[in-house]
Amino acid sequence: MKNMAFIDKNIDQRIQDHKYGSYLYHYTSITALHNILKNKQFWLGNTATMNDSKEVKYFIELLQTAICDNVPKDRLSHCDDFFQKVFDRIDAEYPYAMCFSKLEDDAAQWERYADNAKGVCVVLNTKNIMRVFYEAYLLFGDVYYDFDIMQHQHYKILYDYFTNGQMNGFSSENGQIDNAIACGYSHKHYSFRSEQEMRVVNLWNYVPEHAIIETECVNGVIKKFMKFDMEKRCADVGLTFENLFEKIIIAPKSAQDIGSLQSFVEEIGLVSLKSKISKSNCPLR
Repeated sequence: MKNMAFIDKNIDQRIQDHKYGSYLYHYTSITALHNILKNKQFWLGNTATMNDSKEVKYFIELLQTAICDNVPKDRLSHCDDFFQKVFDRIDAEYPYAMCFSKLEDDAAQWERYADNAKGVCVVLNTKNIMRVFYEAYLLFGDVYYDFDIMQHQHYKILYDYFTNGQMNGFSSENGQIDNAIACGYSHKHYSFRSEQEMRVVNLWNYVPEHAIIETECVNGVIKKFMKFDMEKRCADVGLTFENLFEKIIIAPKSAQDIGSLQSFVEEIGLVSLKSKISKSNCPLR
């Protein structure tokens, strides 16, 4: 059994330091909700197929440009080789991510991520989600949009490496590459800043316990997903699957009625969720 007192103390401190709210909002389709609840699984999507065409690579490209513009010319070849290795790794190891927003009942989120406002918003308990995903090689945290790459800590780390060979605590170039990729996971183009996203992401092809990689056909497209058995993961940290959920909000344009969804959660044994289902107050039409 993991030391839950230590984990909870660490999580509480992170919530305080980062000013995380009590709840996270996951906008999705009715079909996805059905799979989540019936199978007691969370599906992390492959970031290579997400709606941001620069996913992961945006930060790396900014870093590459800034570094190559400022290091001595005799180091440019080394820079080019380094970043080629980074991009090769990204292409081979695109991570899996589950995305959340800090925004409740938000019109843009409904339209973009909840089946054009015909889906649902799953309201999740922040602390319990962090507890379940508290595991090595999983990142959980904010996505950053507005940043100056020249002031970013990783710019200094790589600038030092290319100009004077300083490793800044890393034991090898592979460590530098790992860190650059990990930073890329949590930075996106500023045009996505209104989403106020948080995410959980796996690292470097790592498949955690109680997770499997499977291919599914979703909306007519075949994609890979990392599927987590949330019932088992919750049990490992002293929670039940239902402990993750605060509300299920039906989208403003959805044809889904509350009564049928209540009957469904009751049929599959998630009785505590029955009273947590409501309809969006957003006037979108």
